[in-house]
Amino acid sequence: MSLLTLKRKWKNADATRSRDVSGSMQEPPDLKDLPLSRSTHKELKAQSARQGLTPKQLAIRYIQEGLLMEEHPLIVFRNGPTGRRAHVVGAGDVWEIILTLRDNRGCVDETAKYLEVRTQLIDAAAIYYAAFPKDVDDQIEENLRAEQEAGRAAQEGLRKLFGRSRPW
Repeated sequence: MSLLTLKRKWKNADATRSRDVSGSMQEPPDLKDLPLSRSTHKELKAQSARQGLTPKQLAIRYIQEGLLMEEHPLIVFRNGPTGRRAHVVGAGDVWEIILTLRDNRGCVDETAKYLEVRTQLIDAAAIYYAAFPKDVDDQIEENLRAEQEAGRAAQEGLRKLFGRSRPW
């Protein structure tokens, strides 16, 4: 299951449900049923409050992301301005790497040189992209849209401040 798919599910009432072998929906165990220390429960509760999730939703997210990280060992997940995203350790967000790879006509060596990272890190982003192309493409669109909005807001601020877009 991909990150954006998970993100959408967390917003639904069924976010904490899973299918059993027969295909019917089944509630996962309560957090109190998991063998976690009190300090872990306390940190989970504090972290979930900071992220606007229930402790159960956050625990499910961590488990699902942990499974994805097992499949993609150079990938971690981070919060950002446009939400949760996949990140290549030591290189950058997967969406940024893929966008740069496209700008370099798919040339891994050129992309690695431009980003000043090893080619294996570009490969890790490409492998993750192959598994979750829609999610990465959606993140590219979201981030480009956010960048355009920020540019428009900056231009408006300059206009208000100086009466024109650029003071020089």
